[in-house]
Amino acid sequence: MTQRSTLAFVSLLLVTAGASAQDDPAPPDLLEHATRDLEFRLVAGVWLPRAGGSTMLGAGAAPFDIDADAGIDSLEASPNVEFTIGRRERWALTFSGFDFSTDGTGPYTGPATSFGAATLTPGTTVRGSLDLASYGVDLAFAYWRPFATARANVTAERRFVTDLRISPVVGVRWIDVDLSLTDAGATTGSGAGEWLGLYAGLQADFQYRPEGAVPWLDMFEIEAGAGFGPALGGDGGSMWQVRAGVTWHVTPNVGAMLGYRLLELDVEDQDFTFDAGLQGLFLAASIRF
Repeated sequence: MTQRSTLAFVSLLLVTAGASAQDDPAPPDLLEHATRDLEFRLVAGVWLPRAGGSTMLGAGAAPFDIDADAGIDSLEASPNVEFTIGRRERWALTFSGFDFSTDGTGPYTGPATSFGAATLTPGTTVRGSLDLASYGVDLAFAYWRPFATARANVTAERRFVTDLRISPVVGVRWIDVDLSLTDAGATTGSGAGEWLGLYAGLQADFQYRPEGAVPWLDMFEIEAGAGFGPALGGDGGSMWQVRAGVTWHVTPNVGAMLGYRLLELDVEDQDFTFDAGLQGLFLAASIRF
């Protein structure tokens, strides 16, 4: 899609949203009918992240980059599942999880240091592996919905034509990290830890239903959210995450998502420090029922 076409499409969405918001307020019973149903949504697909950031293990060790210095930088397809239950116009409870694993071999290009028992010398071959698994749950409340009180903004099927929800979010996420490096002498150093992240944030969800104006489009949806908070366990730290996506719903129940996911950690466990994370595109199917 060209830049001019993209701008025209966004303008059409905004004009439609503005026109809906200025119509007469809808009767309370009509809005209640449009928002009363309990909804379930499954978003399942493939996350394509790369690892990036720094780490160190051992007293007096120097930090180095796991991607640029140690070669643990390959893009790995990882299953990622998100399941949501709730009254989407009011609140939503989302469960999510993934299991990422990667490895790499190449010349070490960082500072001369050690990683546990492994000795890292510039120019020598190092082999590394990273396993990172995480599962979480968060709760969102729709606090602001500027287009939800206009009479003309409800379709004949009692669904909103245009809807924008701004929601505060609180959540908890379990995180498990296991990083190993083997030096040129076949000596391996390993750092590992488990943390429990408690986070708060904000998310936005914009939905637009053209009511037959666009072929094979029942609803167009844009979602974005971020959260930040402390990581408990070991010697503590912090975590933050970002989730965003655009979903093209071909029917009220089925859609395809192109998204982005990020999980960033700055955590410690004794003499192991992991200031790194994962980020990449997310391709998924969206099913509502």
